[in-house]
Amino acid sequence: MYENSAELAENKLLVLYVMESLKSPITNTQLTEIILENNFINYFTLQQYISELVSSDFLKYEVVNDRNLICITEKGANVLSFFLIEFQQ
Repeated sequence: MYENSAELAENKLLVLYVMESLKSPITNTQLTEIILENNFINYFTLQQYISELVSSDFLKYEVVNDRNLICITEKGANVLSFFLIEFQQ
């Protein structure tokens, strides 16, 4: 299913990076539109990544005004910051 584990990790980090960059929770549809508009990841793979990131507590859903919104967790932000620091060195 995945070409390699490095690609899997990079794509999940990309999802975390997008969420961190937005600075506010968004719907699954909005996140999907952002990723698909830029041809980063296909729809079905993205939905799998979101599910895995939620299961791993890197992303979470919260209900705001009767809408399910996705936001990055502290754990997700910490993991992302570790890789951004490594990347910048």
